[in-house]
Amino acid sequence: MTDTANPYVAHLLRVAQQTPSDDDYIGEGGLIYCGRCRTPRQYVMQKDNLLHGLTLPISCQCREAARAARDREQFDRRVDELRRRCFPSPAMTEWTFSRDNGRCGQMQIAQRYVAKWPEITAKNYGLFLWGDVGTGKSYLAGCIANAILARGIAVKMTSFPDLLAELSADLDGRASRIRELAEYPLLILDDFGVERSTDFAQELIFAVVDARSRARKPLIVTSNLTPEQLKQPTGTMQARIFDRIRAMCLPLHIRGENQRERERDEKYAAFAGDVMG
Repeated sequence: MTDTANPYVAHLLRVAQQTPSDDDYIGEGGLIYCGRCRTPRQYVMQKDNLLHGLTLPISCQCREAARAARDREQFDRRVDELRRRCFPSPAMTEWTFSRDNGRCGQMQIAQRYVAKWPEITAKNYGLFLWGDVGTGKSYLAGCIANAILARGIAVKMTSFPDLLAELSADLDGRASRIRELAEYPLLILDDFGVERSTDFAQELIFAVVDARSRARKPLIVTSNLTPEQLKQPTGTMQARIFDRIRAMCLPLHIRGENQRERERDEKYAAFAGDVMG
């Protein structure tokens, strides 16, 4: 028997006061059924407890489908906004595993990195992607970013030179920006080693990397420097930066031909055939 004196039950009884819509009908067991998808919009509690026998409203199949579609649309809008905020260039939203040309042999490792994301973030595993110019380091990092973004997780990808320019120009907002960079679930810093090596620049780099280290969140760095070069700093501040990166990021050598040169050669060959005859 339903305990109507119980405030919780009384609330459920008020919720259960459901009247059919114009296209609904009374079906099996005297329950309200949806006239569009012909599935029940009510359910009778079967378990022998204080709710036994209570008829409660439920969503029919078409209402559940509509709700799922709204949730998906809202999620897609969030992912689009996260992508817009993540990348310095809209073209980088196209850097995905599905568009990979297969020329980077380490792409499967990047896919496993994404697949194990809960473990990666729990254990704070970062990556130091190193190799020659044009071998696809930035593209691989972008693929990781887009795959994480597709889960609705915020990522920030920027280059060291761009980051230095931003922090140098905004004195008042610098501290809050560094704190913001420290809190992203994943931060990707591209082109380490090509920035100006002034004392001020190194202080800013250390502030960002150190804040990330203290937050214990994954960091991915791409660089033309080798892990051996990270063991050979030229000064105290550089030593502190290199030490943080080596502690946070596992080295991954990105091997292969210079893909930008290959693309230029292919483009020139096509141009020669189509235009120059």
